[in-house]
Parts: sequence; C-alpha cells; structure tokens
Amino acid sequence: MKANLLAALCLLCWAPGALAEPVTLEQCLQRAEKGSVLKFFQLASEAAVESLNISRASFYPTLKLKASYSLVDNAERLIIRGNSFGNGIPAEDVTLRTGDRDTYSVGVHLQQPLFTGGSLTQRRRRAELQVEAARSDLTFQRSETSRQVKKAFNEALASRLQLRARLKALAGPAEQARVVRERLAEGRARQEDLMLAEMEVYRAQAVVAREENQAELSLATLRKLIDAAPDEPIEPVGQLLKVRLSAPLGELQSLGLKKRADLESGQTRVQKGSTEVAIARSGFFPQVSLVGSYLRQPVTAITLSEVWTVGAQAEWNLFEWGQTSAEVRRAAAAAQQETMRQNEARKEVLFEIEQLWRGFKDEESLMREAETRLKTLEYQLAKVQERHREGVVKRADVQLAEAVMWSAYADYVKNAAAMNSTVAGLERATGGDLSPWLEFAPLHVPGALPPAQQRKSETQAQPASAVSAAVRPAADRAAVYQPAAVAPSSAAVRPATWSPAKPAAAGAGAVGNEVKQVYQVQVGAYKSRENALRVLNSLKAKIGSAPLTMIRQAGLYKVQAGPFRQKEEAVQAAAGLGVKEYLVKVSHGP
Repeated sequence: MKANLLAALCLLCWAPGALAEPVTLEQCLQRAEKGSVLKFFQLASEAAVESLNISRASFYPTLKLKASYSLVDNAERLIIRGNSFGNGIPAEDVTLRTGDRDTYSVGVHLQQPLFTGGSLTQRRRRAELQVEAARSDLTFQRSETSRQVKKAFNEALASRLQLRARLKALAGPAEQARVVRERLAEGRARQEDLMLAEMEVYRAQAVVAREENQAELSLATLRKLIDAAPDEPIEPVGQLLKVRLSAPLGELQSLGLKKRADLESGQTRVQKGSTEVAIARSGFFPQVSLVGSYLRQPVTAITLSEVWTVGAQAEWNLFEWGQTSAEVRRAAAAAQQETMRQNEARKEVLFEIEQLWRGFKDEESLMREAETRLKTLEYQLAKVQERHREGVVKRADVQLAEAVMWSAYADYVKNAAAMNSTVAGLERATGGDLSPWLEFAPLHVPGALPPAQQRKSETQAQPASAVSAAVRPAADRAAVYQPAAVAPSSAAVRPATWSPAKPAAAGAGAVGNEVKQVYQVQVGAYKSRENALRVLNSLKAKIGSAPLTMIRQAGLYKVQAGPFRQKEEAVQAAAGLGVKEYLVKVSHGP
C-alpha cells in the first residue's frame, strides 16, 4: 500500500503537465487579440475617431448661454446738463437714476464660422489621416503580435521535443560511464577513462538542464503574450511542421511595399504633414464669423427687458512678430522629415524581407542537411542494433548510437522551429497572405526498428541500468547519473569488447584446408580467482549439461560456457544463464 502511494505521489510530481490546460495556436492568437498590447492600440484608434468627430463639429454653429450678475457701491445715474436740448431745457442739471445697485443679464449667443482660411477643412483632413494611421498601426501591431505568438508557440513545441530527445540521449553517456567504472574495477580501464566518461555525462546533463530552462522560458514568453497569469499551467498542443517556401524574392518585396501596414501608416503621416503646413498658413487670413445674441435684463430708464442682435465678426492678425511665418516653416520642416522617414522605411522593408527570405533559404538548406543526417544516424543505429542482437556489440554501443541520433533529432526540431518562426516573420514583413507559396510536411520521427522488433530487442538485451532518463521523475532529471567510488564488481556480467579470434596454426584442428569455428559464451572476467569461482559455482545449476570453464588470460579469470557448434546454441545457453550482458566469442576448434 505504501509503495502504491509513493508511486502515485511520484507520478504527480513527475507529470505536472497533466494538469496543464492544452492550448492550440488559434486559441493563443485569440487570447493575444484581447491582450493589453493590442488594447493600447485599439484605444489609440478610438481616440483618433473622437478627434475626427471634434473636427467635424467645428463646421457647425456654436450656441452658448451666458449669464451675469453685478453689484456696485452706487446705483448708476444719468446726468442731463441744463440747456442740453435748448435754452432753458432743462433749466438746470437733472440727475436720473438708471438702475439699482445690483443688475443681471441672461442671454443666448450664437457663432457660425464663415471663413477660416482653410483651417477647419485642413483640421478635419488631419483628423481623418490620424484615424487611418491609428488603424494601420493597429493592423501592424496585430501582425507583430501574431508573429511573436507563433514564434513562442513553435519554440514551446520544439523545446518540448528537444527536451525529450536530450533526455533519451543522456542514457548513452550514463551507460558508458557505468561500463567504464566496472572495467576500472576489473583493472581493464584507467581512472582517466572514467573521468572522461563522467565528463560526457555531465556535458549531457548540462544540455538537458539548458533545454529544460529553454522550455520554461518559452512557456513564460507565451504566457506573457496571451496575458496569462505567470503561474497558469498551459501546454501547447499542435504539430511542428517543416515548411517549404516557393515565393521569389521580388514578389515578396512588391507585396511588402503594397500591403505593409506600417508603410501605410507612414504614408498617412506624410500627408498629415502637408495638412499641418496648410493649417499654419491659414493664420495669414482673416477669421470671419456670423454672430447673434438674445439678451434679457432688468428694465431701467435707458434699457429694455429684451435685446436681439445679429452681426458679422472678423479677426485678422496684422502684426505678430513673424509668429505665423515661423509656424509655417516649422510645419514644412516636419513634413519633409516625415517624407524622409517614409523613404527610409521603404528601404528597411525591402532589406528586412530580403534578409528573412535569404535566412529562410539558409534554414531550408540546414533543414535538408539535418534531416539527411538524422536519417543516416537512424540507419546506423539500426545496424548497431542488429549487430547487438547478433551479440557482436554491447548494449552500451547501442545506447551511444541512440544518444547521437537523438541529439541530431533535437537539432532537427530546432531547425524546424526556426523555419516556422522565419515564415511568421515574413508574413509580418510582407503584410500579405503567403499561403499560396507555402507547403507544409510532417517532421521525420526516428524509428530505426519496427515496433515489434524494438520490443523484442529491448526485452532480450537491455540492461536494468539502461532505463531511459525520459521516464524518470522530474526531480531526478538533473541527477540521472551520479558517479560513485570505484568498487569491485559483483557477479553481474561484464561487457567486453569483441575482437576476432586468431586463426589456428597450420594443421591444428584442421581437416584438409578447412578450419571449423566454435562459439563460447563469456559471462565474466575477474581479477580475483575467488570471485570467478563464486560465479562459476552459481551458474552450474543453471547451465544444464553445457560445460563451464574458468581460464586465466591476460591477468584475468574468465568464466566461459561452451564450446557450441552453432551460434544459436550459444545464445540460448546465455539466455539460460539468466545474464543480461554476455559476449559470444568465436574460436577455432575441431
């Protein structure tokens, strides 16, 4: 029960991704569309639309309500001097009170622009250009966000595949180090050999750690782009594909000059600069308006309760120390600057597209080379596995070949992610749809042996210590291999290097000119005679009628079974011994 509980806890610790939310590329793009980055540009577009509404309102009359109230220390008076209207009229000065100490007025005022020197028209045109520029900026930022999301998504997919491949590749150096340690204990290897083997293990572990960090960093980048919480578990789901692009460079560059959103935004800014010049020049002309008002006020000796007025109003700046001229020159310089910036932007677009296109062609060549190398190593691995099943090479040699192949697969996947990222960059750089020129194909997945043969081979020859690091708990990944102090080997079978037997002497064991071959199974070689005898006695009960021998050769005590006339008999005898590693040696006999 405790073992089952511990296994369940290890499984939960090992597979945190099981609780992660699967997300596809389309879902990531949809979440990024609602993110804060695009929201910023959407608000800028909405603000530009409101600016256009404001500029349009300037063409219509404005109606204002004005009210006032005043309190003075003395009431207003009207003094009529004597004899003002004739001799004796009035006879003397007359003082008339015209109001109270406090007074008020309420009125409605209307103003309609009639002529502004083109200022209102140009301001409306400037607002329209601002709306177009804001929409182009939003479109370009949307394509840029899409590029970033696709790049991060593809890198996350690739990082996961690369990590799995690196974990599988780690088993080879670890097994090699184990073999070297046993050989060192038997006196057939040097301490330097063990140190070099352990160095390869540490190098492989460092690669695994780097891939783990890269995988987490890719997920963190993807979370940021889709506005996910930093601790939200996500798992990108999709298939990484290899891409082929058939579009010529010239067509892509022409497409970019026509469709690129930031170039459209830059062109509207050039036109906006011209409107700024026209707005500044409107200051040289008078500003004419139609004005009207309706006023209600207290009745006095000289005022009525209601007053209507209608008139025209003109304002013209005759002298202002060259301010308007300076504004015109400033606007013209800014417009010229925008024109130069637009020309440079077009050059940058052409260069960027060419750079991405040529980079993709380089990646395409590297992809072909990586796939060819992967298939070559896969074929070589199949040959090594076949030789291992024949008993010619050791399991460690198989795992080293697997390590080389899985390392090549990791590089192959990395190239595929780079190609997809470059295509996303080209889509953003051109601003157009590249699907007519794109062809997708699945990646090549290593499979050196058919599944049935793989299971048979692993069942027959895989040692217990060769468990792939890919199935270890996450907490143990950084410690797949731990070097230990050199100790004498147990009765476990020692892997040995195969070498062809020397030909027999002339006439020895020969019938005429024919030399017959026999096979022996070597199950161990030991420095201590006691260890060799202990292994020999423990195997006598298992081997049946086949003879077991112990010989001393090259300072070692070797335990062998045989001879056997057929190689199949030798392999069956080794299986009967229950050992996982052995060496079938070819010798010459009668």
